[in-house]
Amino acid sequence: MDVNDGRHFQNSLDCNVEPPDWEAQLHQAMTQAETAVLAGRHSTGSIYTGAAGAAYALLHLASCGLREPAAAAAEALRRLPEAEAACDNRRATLLEGPAGCVALEAWAQQLLGDTAAASKSVVRLGKLAACARDLPAQECEVLYGRCGFLGAILLVRQRLGDAELLAAQAAELVAQVVAEGKRAACDDWPLYFEWHGTCYLGGAHGMCGILLTLLQLPAELALAGPDAAQLVRATTERLLKCRFKSGNLSSSLGSRQDRLVHWCHGSTGLVMLLLRLGTGPDAEGYLALAKEAGEVVWRRGLLSTKGLGLCHGIPGNGYALLALHRATGDSLWLRRALHFAVFAAKHESDLAPLADRPLSLFEGLAGALCFWAEALRVASGQAGTSPGSGSPGESSDEFSLLKDALLQLLRVAADAEKLVFGVATVPPDRGQGQGMASQALAMCIPSCLSDTRLHGDPDAMHELSRLAYSRGAVVIIVRALNWLCPGPLGPALDQWIKEAKEELSAEAAEGADDPDVPEANVGGDAESKSSNAGIKEDDKAKEAYRTGDYAAAVKAWTRSLSSVKYLLEKDLYKHNPAQEKEVEGMELRLCLNLAQVHLKLSEWGQAVTFADKALVRDARNAKALYRKASALMELMSYSEAIEVLGRLLEFEPSNSAAVAMLAKANRSASLSEVRERRQAKKIFAGIERDSRVPPTEWEVFVDSVREAVADCFGQLEGKLGVRCPCRRSRSRAPGVDGDKKD
Repeated sequence: MDVNDGRHFQNSLDCNVEPPDWEAQLHQAMTQAETAVLAGRHSTGSIYTGAAGAAYALLHLASCGLREPAAAAAEALRRLPEAEAACDNRRATLLEGPAGCVALEAWAQQLLGDTAAASKSVVRLGKLAACARDLPAQECEVLYGRCGFLGAILLVRQRLGDAELLAAQAAELVAQVVAEGKRAACDDWPLYFEWHGTCYLGGAHGMCGILLTLLQLPAELALAGPDAAQLVRATTERLLKCRFKSGNLSSSLGSRQDRLVHWCHGSTGLVMLLLRLGTGPDAEGYLALAKEAGEVVWRRGLLSTKGLGLCHGIPGNGYALLALHRATGDSLWLRRALHFAVFAAKHESDLAPLADRPLSLFEGLAGALCFWAEALRVASGQAGTSPGSGSPGESSDEFSLLKDALLQLLRVAADAEKLVFGVATVPPDRGQGQGMASQALAMCIPSCLSDTRLHGDPDAMHELSRLAYSRGAVVIIVRALNWLCPGPLGPALDQWIKEAKEELSAEAAEGADDPDVPEANVGGDAESKSSNAGIKEDDKAKEAYRTGDYAAAVKAWTRSLSSVKYLLEKDLYKHNPAQEKEVEGMELRLCLNLAQVHLKLSEWGQAVTFADKALVRDARNAKALYRKASALMELMSYSEAIEVLGRLLEFEPSNSAAVAMLAKANRSASLSEVRERRQAKKIFAGIERDSRVPPTEWEVFVDSVREAVADCFGQLEGKLGVRCPCRRSRSRAPGVDGDKKD
């Protein structure tokens, strides 16, 4: 059933035949898009909307065989340092923050054959995990939360061919996500997650993205608890109840507006989740549900309002169609994906400028470039597929072969004497155990994709097991299953399982010898000393702040905060709730003070960090919200500042300072978007000058005058609290970033 949501073109495309001349059209569109993306300037450094997205596009073209790998990797490495410097250091995810740049750096170095440098980059990425670990407990989603950093780990594991990279960091973050889901569980939701007070359901901020990430890490998920995998499946079952009559997934829990079919919100993200579940119990059932969601994407996925990015554009929906083709082998889904690709190419000049960031990966043209490249790669590998047959023909794609080998291995294992999951725990039925095995075995695939020796090997199952063990993937499998009885699996598999068991037993024995770390002897005396020390340091900090010695104030308040944290961590007040509340209030006040003094020192990132820590204690604290917004304005993160100020004004609508800052943030955000759109318009019109040619002195002078005039008006309006009548009014869509609030 189609729905007139005002956001998509009516789909009258004939999916029974391929679009005519699709290959030439896509190559031409790619050439133009690549020129625009690489010549353009980006206002941020992130993969999502910034310069790192262009580097990702380069590496993706190389992985699709459309660019020479060494040249693409070298160009990406040239661009990444500047992109990383422009990233927000408070962000800890693949798509937003330095972690994405470091992950791309490792990928590029691997393409160049510099494994030593790639390993160093992985180590550097591992150190950034602390930022994700220390996020507020509820920050679990893909765009800004813990699952976003797990996405960076998954990228380097896939591209470096090592499924064990950063295992400790991944396990810790998965455990945190599962723990938060359990803590917040309510009604009939086994796991429950919110982002800024709303339970989103899609891929960016919501359930689909979080659950998919957990399923992509089965070993770490198993370590998070014997019931963790089952909780994810049960949560997916609850999620499926949130579909409209049209089949589309609601954007958030309780929403009655059936209008979004994007990756970020809607059925597109659901397709990806259901396809991942299609490797476990009830595989056929989940595949059928994925196809139903795919039909929604096909009917309503020709998006018309927000550009050509991966987040909320045609390319993002096209990727879901390609994923359905890969999972089912049905050429129908490939033809549909090609139709989406050609449609986007034909309407590029009209659709691309509609985005807020027209050249970026998730909002703009770089996303279309990646989709066109992927469509070409997949379609080129499918020559020989019988149209409408529903199954692939002769193909050079190793994915299907590896999947068949794994499923065969799974069937043999299910016929073995017994299949035990967890620590000596027999699954309630053989089917459940088989599904758990399937989910773990699927982790073999990324480790083996780069090895072509399996193609055409009649004994592929045994070769697969040998290769998997040599790359460490078997440890993931056996750790997830913990025990897999050999049975009639053949000599190679018997040896594989035996060696894996021995390795795990050695790990367990080594861990058993580690002594427990003794607890400090904490009593009333320790409490008194720590508390007194904290009070003295607080007095020093106040005096230093009054005299303008802000550096000394930071040191003293930091020591005070350490004392307070010591009291809370040692649980000294578990029998005295009143005193515990008093100490928590002291922690809140110290975080507020540190946020303020870092503002004085122009240390904007630190100011945001301590404001966030204060908000963990009191999410409605006006001072914390205002100080965070002040720092975000200085960081030119206008969209985030608008969101923070909106939260503040929800419960303090008469806060005049917040109202004035919100007006300034809206103006600044509009100006930033206008500048990017102007540049994109020039590029799309074909009049963009080569970025290597420096501007003339006259152009520099004119730009400086324009910026000075705009700044003067901005300051004047900020003081008056009104808009100057001599300036043209600019309308701004409600919400923060359309993709994030849609």
